[in-house]
Amino acid sequence: MRSAVLLFVYNRPRHLVRTLEALKANHGAGDLDLLVYSDGPRTEEDAAPVEEVRNLCRSIDGFRTVQVTERSRNLGLSGSIRTGVTEALEEQDAVIVLEDDLVTHPSFLRFMSGALAAYRDDPRIMSVSAFMPPRLLMPRPAQQEVWLSVRNLSYGWGIWNDRWASMEWEMTPQEGFEAGGADLPYMLEKQLRGETDSWAIYLSYEHFRQQRFSVLPRDSYVKPIGLDGSGVHCRPSPLALLSTTRHAVVEPSFPQGLEVDGDMQRRFRKYYNRQFRAARILGRI
Repeated sequence: MRSAVLLFVYNRPRHLVRTLEALKANHGAGDLDLLVYSDGPRTEEDAAPVEEVRNLCRSIDGFRTVQVTERSRNLGLSGSIRTGVTEALEEQDAVIVLEDDLVTHPSFLRFMSGALAAYRDDPRIMSVSAFMPPRLLMPRPAQQEVWLSVRNLSYGWGIWNDRWASMEWEMTPQEGFEAGGADLPYMLEKQLRGETDSWAIYLSYEHFRQQRFSVLPRDSYVKPIGLDGSGVHCRPSPLALLSTTRHAVVEPSFPQGLEVDGDMQRRFRKYYNRQFRAARILGRI
C-alpha cells in the first residue's frame, strides 16, 4: 500500500518546530514520504511568520523524501486540507494527516500505518484517528487497544483514497447527527452559515451519512499544543495541559472483526456533550 504523511502548516513556527522534532523521532519516519502544504498568508501581518515557517520546511530531513508545496494564495484551513489531501490521494492509496500544532508519540506512525493496513478492506471503516481525550476527563475501562467510533477526531488522522473519493461535500442538518456529540450539529450549522471554516465537520458528517466508523486507539498518540489561543480556529483550552501520550502502546495490535463497544461510545459521547455544555456556559462558542 502506497502511503505518505501530510503536514499542513501556516504561521506558527514555534509550534512547528516541536511538531517536526516529534515526528522525526517516530519509528519508521525514514521509510515514509513527507508532503508539506504551506498555505499562503491571509493578511500582510501573516506574511513574515508564513515565510519563517516555509524556511523551516525547506530544511526538513529525516524522511525518505520531503516535498513542500507553497500556496501562492490563502486557501483557508478547510480549502488547504481538502485540496492537499485530494492532490496527494491521486498518487497514494492512503494518507496520514497532521497539522502544525501536534506533538506525536514515537509510535504514532506505527499506529497509523498499522491501522491503515489492517482495516483497509473493512467496508465499515471510513478513517483512522490517533487522538483520544485525557483519561482524567474521559475514564475508560480496560479493553482492547483499538475501538470503533461513530465520530472521527482531527488531531492526527488517516484515510484511504476510495473513502475520500466517496465524500459528497454537501451537508444538510440531519436528525441523529448528535450521536457523536452534541457539538456536531452546532458546528454543522455554523459551517452552513459561513461562520467557521472547518474541514473536520465534513469528514464527521460523512461518517454519519455513510454510517461508517473511525478506528480510535484506547489512549492518545497525539498531544495538541495549539490550544493556546495561537490558532485561527482554536480558543485556549485546558485540553492542552491535560492531554498526554504517555499511555500509548509502543507496539500496537490490530484485531480483525472489531465490534462496537457501546459502553466506550457512551463515555465518548458523554465527554463531548459535557465539553460542549461547558463551552456554551463559558461563552466560548
